Amino acid sequence: MGTCRHEDMDGCWAELARLGKDRNPYRAGFVQFVGVAETREQAMELYREPAVYFYGRCLHVDAKWATPPGYVTEATQVAGMKSQVAAAADG
Repeated sequence: MGTCRHEDMDGCWAELARLGKDRNPYRAGFVQFVGVAETREQAMELYREPAVYFYGRCLHVDAKWATPPGYVTEATQVAGMKSQVAAAADG
């Protein structure tokens, strides 16, 4: 179905390098849902509902917990706002 490529983490490693941090795997997280069955059709039948539930319900974080005061630097907040403004302007 899908493969995990080392390029999937390139953005993470680039940001760590920019921050002067090492490529410690404990600084990164990656989730990949894997469902095993005899055929693709069987896998879809077995795992569609749990996959949809997980990706649709379990990864959402209330905004009040996503960026609690004191955990996000002013520079990070400014970068996020600039990114959102640029995306809206390009949209």
